[in-house]
Parts: sequence; C-alpha cells; structure tokens
Amino acid sequence: MSGPLSQASDSGASWVFTGSGAVLGCYRFQPEAGELEWISERALPAKIQYATFDPQRRLVYVAVSDAGAGVTGAPGHLHQLHTLGLDTLPAAPRIICEPLTLPERPIHVALDTQGAALLIAFNRSGSIARVALDTLGCPRNEPVTTLPAGIFTHQVLPAPNGQYVIALSRGNAATAGREEERGSVHLYRYRAGALLETGYHPCEPQLGPRHLAFHPMRPWLYMAMERGNALRHHHLDEQGEPVFPAVDHVPTLRDAEHGRLDRQKGGCLVCHPNGRHLYVSNRSDIIEMRGGRPELSAGENTIAVFALDQLTGAPRLVQQLDSGGIEPRCLAIDGSGRWLIVGNQLPAWLPAAARYQPANLAVFRIGEEGRLDYHGQHQLAAYASLFWLDVLPA
Repeated sequence: MSGPLSQASDSGASWVFTGSGAVLGCYRFQPEAGELEWISERALPAKIQYATFDPQRRLVYVAVSDAGAGVTGAPGHLHQLHTLGLDTLPAAPRIICEPLTLPERPIHVALDTQGAALLIAFNRSGSIARVALDTLGCPRNEPVTTLPAGIFTHQVLPAPNGQYVIALSRGNAATAGREEERGSVHLYRYRAGALLETGYHPCEPQLGPRHLAFHPMRPWLYMAMERGNALRHHHLDEQGEPVFPAVDHVPTLRDAEHGRLDRQKGGCLVCHPNGRHLYVSNRSDIIEMRGGRPELSAGENTIAVFALDQLTGAPRLVQQLDSGGIEPRCLAIDGSGRWLIVGNQLPAWLPAAARYQPANLAVFRIGEEGRLDYHGQHQLAAYASLFWLDVLPA
C-alpha cells in the first residue's frame, strides 16, 4: 500500500502507530482508498510492550522492556515509560522528558479520564500502578508503587465516569507441577488520592479475561476471555460498575475443537464508535520448527464480528473470517469508522497456503451489520514481529 505523502489532517486521514521490536512506527491511513503509508519511526532502548495516547496534549506514552513475554520469560533489566510529543508529525515523535524507570515489564498502559495520571499493568507480579503526571503531561519522578491485581494482570482501565479503575487478570492454566491459578476482575476506587481495591470477582475454572471495552453510549461492558475463547457481556449498575455474573457468555472460535489446544487463545476486542458492532480476535501461535523454518501447525487466527442488540446489549455473532495473518494481537478502527486495522503479530510459514506469511497490518472494510471485507495488508520486514498497534484520529 502506498500513496503520496501529506499531512493526515489534509484529507481526514488517521495516524496509525505500531510497536515492532524497539521501533515506534508511524503510518498515515487514508480512508478514501483504505491505504497505509509509512511516515516515520523512532527507535527506543528496548522492545515496545504497549502505548497509549493523550489526544489533548498530543502525546504518546510508550512502555518498553527487555524482559521476555509470558509466564516463563526472562525478567529482564530495563523497564521504562517514555513520553513522546506528536506535534512533530509527520516527522518522528520527539522525546519530551526523561524516561520513568518501572519496577518490571509493563504490559498495558492507560490514561485516566482526567489526564492527571497513567495506569500501568504488570503481568509478572500481577499488579497495577498509578503514575501521576505534571501539567505538561510528563510522569512525576517518584517511586512507582504497585497494588496487587491477581495472577498475570493483563489490562487496567479507568471507568468512563472516572469513578473507579478496573483491572483484568488472566490467571494461568494448570500444569503438571501446578494447579490452575484462577483469572479474576478487580475494581479500585480513589481514597485520598490513592487507589484502594473495592471489588474482587474470581472467574470460573479454565476461564481468564484479557481485554475489555466499555460500550460508547450504553451501560454495558464487554470482556474477551483469553482462557476460554469467549466474549462476555456485563451490565453496569447505577454507579457504573459491572454487575456479576455476566448476562451473556458467547464462544468466539470458528471451530470449537480449536478450544482444546493449549495455545489457542482469545485476544483483544474493539467496539465500533456507533455502538452497534463489536470485533474480537482469536489467536493461535502454535508454531513449530519444520525443515529449518517456523511453521504454523494448528489452530485459527480469526476475527469474530458481533452485532449488539440496541435494547439489551446482547452480542449476536454475524461473521467469522481469517485475520489476514498470524496471531491478531491488536485491533483498531480508523477515524472514519469505515475500516478495521488488525495487527497480526507473528511471521511463519503457512503449510496450507504453501507460502511465508510476514507479520502485518491487515485492513478490512466495515460494511453492513459491521461485516468485514478483506482489503489488503502492509507487511513488516521478514522475521519482524508486531507487538502493538493503535489509531490516533487526526
């Protein structure tokens, strides 16, 4: 995909940012053509784990770490939060303050509703932290204090009403030497400027949440279950907190038999800004070395499309299709609301197609009932991986 360079705002385009290794990439996305164009990049000192935007200040906060991923990954030595200004676009974002040292690998970052602090999740210790920001948006140079948040914390978000914070912990499946560690949902409220846990909701056995999204208009919350390959729908009470148990629990896999595979996992989800559709990814990284090359050997990498009942919020499956690559880790909708961009994380050989599939940004047109039509993909360099992706409307 290519096209002439121009400012994103000149044509209603969006900026698309990616984290591949230690490189923060920036693309311009043109909604009229559905095309991505590489614009610039900024190298950081370690692998990008996650990032989040402050649209008002035109900043992006990027969490980096040299730690390994997952339960058995090496703990690493360098864990930082970088603050970059986006006023330089289309030139590379500029570093505007010293990086903040973090205690361990960060896996998720979110800006609170007031723009006064960042919320950070740490999977290794199963914890979260609140990092205060100064008036310029730079993290205050203070020790980072963490709060327990279950086993393998994967996401932390502020509630839309700003009244509480919610964290998801995936838990861990049972192994030969360890019983299952249950997944859970944790709620926190502010007391004297600090977070205090006020709610704990353990998941049923063999289920663990990874990613959630609030409905943009109604008192509903949706949760993608990494362990269990399902979508859950919760109502919110008068205080805006999720009501347990969930009112809907819907499988997301195209082939239910894939749910028996250890490395078949639920992924992320995104709700369309119109509140009528929702997208969930299913991920398989069952890759084996065969004939000297990495080969995807089992499972599915798909996107499940749900229509949302506008009276009850109940999700109804309307489509399942290939993600356009391997392990769709990230989903984002462009500023026009007409395109879904999928960040497919891993490269590998596809034996069924007899071809090598690089990591990529796959682009899908959003049509009637939210259904998707594959449009094309921007491929990363051979053997590169993609760990994070998001869209910033111009």
